[in-house]
Parts: sequence; C-alpha cells; structure tokens
Amino acid sequence: GKKVAHLFLDSTHPDTRGQGVQLALIQERLRISHQLNLEMATSITQAGDGSARNAERAGLSVAYIVQIFTGPRTS
Repeated sequence: GKKVAHLFLDSTHPDTRGQGVQLALIQERLRISHQLNLEMATSITQAGDGSARNAERAGLSVAYIVQIFTGPRTS
C-alpha cells in the first residue's frame, strides 16, 4: 500500500488566527512528509471552514465530501 501522512488535528491560538500560522504548520508537515518519502497526505476538515481553506492553499484538494446526519437532540 501507499505510505500516507494523515494531518490530524491542528489548531492555533485564537490570538494568532488570521496570521498564516495554521497554513505554515500544514506546509511544514507536508514538507516533512515529503522528506519521509510518504506518497500521499490526507486531512479531514469541515467544508468551507478556515482549516479547509488553508489545506487547499497548501496544495491539498478535495477528494470527497461526506454528509453526516444526526437525529433530533433530546434533553
């Protein structure tokens, strides 16, 4: 099988948001993945959120979209 890097859970402190920190983190993780000769990188985000935008800016592209349905909340 392919050697895959999964970029799992990254976030930045609210005071640093909008400054390119998360994008830089993703880019560095991809750089290290490349150095390790991994063949593919994956990440899971919510469509249209900041993490999804940063993943696309770093060169990742949408492979598929999953809809998650939940029932009504009960107290």
